[in-house]
Amino acid sequence: ERLKEVKDSEGGNMFTIGMRGIHDGSMEGVRTMDEKHNALQQVINDQQALIGKYIGKPEQQMQVFVPYKEVLEIYERGLKVPEYATLMWCDDNYGYITRLSNADEQKRKGGGGVYYHLSYWGRPHDYLWLTTTQPGLI
Repeated sequence: ERLKEVKDSEGGNMFTIGMRGIHDGSMEGVRTMDEKHNALQQVINDQQALIGKYIGKPEQQMQVFVPYKEVLEIYERGLKVPEYATLMWCDDNYGYITRLSNADEQKRKGGGGVYYHLSYWGRPHDYLWLTTTQPGLI
């Protein structure tokens, strides 16, 4: 439904691909790392098919994949993320970047980027006030 609604958006769209679980937690219904890997790979494959069906050629659409928390481990186990998707590296919730693109990832058509949690709302700690991440870490 949402893809149909945004198809003709002025300025285009950027689609986040992949997934995490409910309330930004770990995926439910999968137990082993192999099950998590297979489920996430199927999600990405299905997303590419849906983008192709409702928007246009997936390789011509801006897409971003964010390997946050347990998704990073799944990615590092060989998850196949489309070459044209941007890899968005993130911090560990305390301002320390978990990793950056390696030499091969730097050659990807989609490139790479970073994002920081300048505020955080979630267990076991929230920090929603100003300047919680030191500017020197960014």
